[in-house]
Amino acid sequence: MASKVAGVLIVCVVLAAMFGTGGSIGDLMDAYKNCFVDCHKTCQGEGNGNTFCEMKCDSDCMAQETAAKLNMVP
Repeated sequence: MASKVAGVLIVCVVLAAMFGTGGSIGDLMDAYKNCFVDCHKTCQGEGNGNTFCEMKCDSDCMAQETAAKLNMVP
């Protein structure tokens, strides 16, 4: 009986953690997408190739996203 109660408690904690952070994850994904689109347009406008721009922008925007997750961005 105790193991069933513990199992239900663990499931509740996991579900609460999943649904409690939904808004902030969506905001970070929107910020990454906007960063990537803007960066990619600028990079290709400078005459760089698609692969170079994708790698550059992914790296730059991932660094910004990581800094935001760690609350390093003002």
